[in-house]
Parts: sequence; structure tokens; C-alpha cells
Amino acid sequence: GARKSKPFFDHVFTFSVVDGRIWFRNFQIVEKDAATGGTLQKNEKPTMVEIGPRFVLCPIRIFEGSFGGPTLYENPRYVSPNSVRAAVKAQKSAKYANRVADTQDRDLRAEANPMPTDPLKDVFE
Repeated sequence: GARKSKPFFDHVFTFSVVDGRIWFRNFQIVEKDAATGGTLQKNEKPTMVEIGPRFVLCPIRIFEGSFGGPTLYENPRYVSPNSVRAAVKAQKSAKYANRVADTQDRDLRAEANPMPTDPLKDVFE
């Protein structure tokens, strides 16, 4: 704009901390009447309309420096994707181990209890 124009604010950013997460919202200040589209009267207040973008941040760890240094905050409820993947893999491996153990048990039972021989098995040969 021009050098001598007044500062003009038409956006508001909000940062809220809810449920251990940082919620970011971007609002636009609307100074027009929603019904008529004309300018507001002197006694009416401007409204805010969310225009985006909006996002939610889940802080994992906050350091003293930019990307290192002593840890100032660590989220105790954060579960890393690697540990979730490892748990799923452990469940699958336990399922496979159970199947292998069942197969071994079946083979041991078959050896312990052999089928009786059929006296008529060679009749038609």
C-alpha cells in the first residue's frame, strides 16, 4: 500500500492448548453486514470467519536450543510409530509361534498314538 496509509488488520491467528495439543486457527475479520453485504453500523461489532488453514500440533519434545540441548518438556502420552509397528509385528510373530507349536504338538500326538494297521489293505492288490 501507500507509505502513509494506516495499518490494516484483517486476519487473526489463534493458538489454543487443548488436550495436550496446540490447535492453530486462522480467522478473517469481516466488517460487512452478513445479511445485506453493506458496511456495519456504528454500534455493531465486526465478526470473525474461519478461513483456514487450520491444523493441530502434538508436541513430542521441546529442547532448550533450536534442534538440541537439554529437554525442557517431553510428552508422556506420545507413542512413537516405531513402537506401534513393533507391537503389531510382535503380535503377528506370536500368532505364527503358536501355529508352529500346535503343529509340533500334533506331530508328537501322531507319533505317540499310531494308527492301527488295517488287515484288509492288501485285498485288491
